[in-house]
Amino acid sequence: MGVKAVTTIVVLYILVVVGVSFWFWDGLSKGEPSVSVVIRNLVLMWGTPLAIFLAVWRSNIAEKQTEIAQRGLLADRYQRTVEMLGHDLDSLRIGGIHALVDLAREHPDEY
Repeated sequence: MGVKAVTTIVVLYILVVVGVSFWFWDGLSKGEPSVSVVIRNLVLMWGTPLAIFLAVWRSNIAEKQTEIAQRGLLADRYQRTVEMLGHDLDSLRIGGIHALVDLAREHPDEY
């Protein structure tokens, strides 16, 4: 979603919520709903978008953290495999070659 679309949605939402807020405050002067009901409704109207924004933001951060952790694990796996190639035992060197082949198959864009 572009910046213009998000800005338009936010402005429209604010206009709607301000209009509804004034509608509820008008009812307060007449004594129709209780004050607690009006305050609850206003908090829900203003708090819901904030809660949704924070949930989406936290989800994006968690996704980025997962991606960073996965890159770290791949780098560690690559480093251990390269260390195996320099070992004195032939069996460990062959294991390192197989591990590198597996790593290249699993992640062909990176290795």
